[in-house]
Order: sequence, then C-alpha cells, then structure tokens
Amino acid sequence: QKSLSPMDCVRAITMFRYFLPDKPISVCGGRETNLRELQSWIFMAGASGTMVGNYLTTAGRDREVDMQMFADIEVKTHGC
Repeated sequence: QKSLSPMDCVRAITMFRYFLPDKPISVCGGRETNLRELQSWIFMAGASGTMVGNYLTTAGRDREVDMQMFADIEVKTHGC
C-alpha cells in the first residue's frame, strides 16, 4: 500500500479541521515518519496537539527537538 506524502498528511489535517472546527485534533503516532520535515506544519494546518518524547512501546523524536520546534513557531505547550 502506498503511504501518504507529507503534504497529503498536512492536507488531511486541514480537512479534519474544516469539518470538525470545535474538536481537538492530535497528531501522534507516525508523525516523524509521515510528516518528516513538515512536522511543524501540523499546527498551521489545524492540529491542536501532539505527543512528544517516547511512546508506549517505541522511541519518539527527542523531546528537546520538539520543544525547540514549538518555541520556533511560537506554539504554547501544556503538560498533561
């Protein structure tokens, strides 16, 4: 099965935001693999959150790299 391109993923987030304007949209599993260098675009596309650090059974992207990305694009962060 052909996987989605990073831009297809961004477009999908945009469509979810359009059809679900008042609902939280989190982008988590597969973010590093599918979005690659476009990970920061999820917030411009309409996502309201993501998971940072390690996941339940796999290692995620380094938390500090994600925190720097959030600072660079001026996204406010909230802990659980």
